[in-house]
Amino acid sequence: MTPHSGPVVGQRDNLIAISCELCGFIHLDPIPTKDWYSDGFYHRHVKPDYRKEYDEDSQWWNEIYGDWLEIAAANVEEWNLLDVGAGTGHFTTVARGRHWRAFGLEADEKLASQSKYIYASRYEDFSVEDKWNVISAHFVMEHLPDPVHFLNWARERLTDDGLLLVTIPNDFSTIQKSLEETNWVDGKVTPFYWLNGMHVNYWNGESFVWLLYANGYEVLERYGSWEPERWLMNGQIYLKDHSLGRRLHANRKHADLSMMREERLKKYLRMGQKGRGRDLTFLARKIQ
Repeated sequence: MTPHSGPVVGQRDNLIAISCELCGFIHLDPIPTKDWYSDGFYHRHVKPDYRKEYDEDSQWWNEIYGDWLEIAAANVEEWNLLDVGAGTGHFTTVARGRHWRAFGLEADEKLASQSKYIYASRYEDFSVEDKWNVISAHFVMEHLPDPVHFLNWARERLTDDGLLLVTIPNDFSTIQKSLEETNWVDGKVTPFYWLNGMHVNYWNGESFVWLLYANGYEVLERYGSWEPERWLMNGQIYLKDHSLGRRLHANRKHADLSMMREERLKKYLRMGQKGRGRDLTFLARKIQ
């Protein structure tokens, strides 16, 4: 097997990120092998307040989910969807409320048990051979040891004109480079703070478009999001201050909810085209 190799592009503590010549994108070196999700480790130890904070944010999440579904609905004739990495099924529930035939996959059995529309299964073990008009995966691909395998798996299960709806963190981005150029905000921000032992892979808008095209997908839309790096530049260092982070997030929610969907879509689609946002959501069509 050809080893993963390439120049080091980021390093923090014991984490090293390379621009891999084999894969064509940035990932950790070595690639972690631990399964963080199926045993419930993530939600027990890393995000123990996940459900509480989600409930606090549910109105906002429902609107953002609605934006993503609106984009997908405009580009597909039949509204059936499989959500991979479905968690407790919130996205699936919103989709069903908007008249989608929606189901999900979740490796963590405890999370999956909270919705009757979620199969407790890893995607690669899912045996149902139905074809889907839309397969979604939000904040999943950055965790996968082999994201190309997932893209091929999804492509085989999409209808001929099927759509992939994917959200990823936007890392090694232009605005993060701007932080570096300002000496990491005078020493208050840890260099390459976005490196995470559970985030195997790192993309920005440009590199993820390349990944999708190289694996049989044409990008139709890119939806951006807020840019918390601007808070860092303004001296609001929330990275190790969870309370400050939640207050700033509340400001973000208020700003998003103050807009009607048409206005919000216009704003974030424009930002997405420029590769701007802490997270980016891509809608891509399977190429025949």
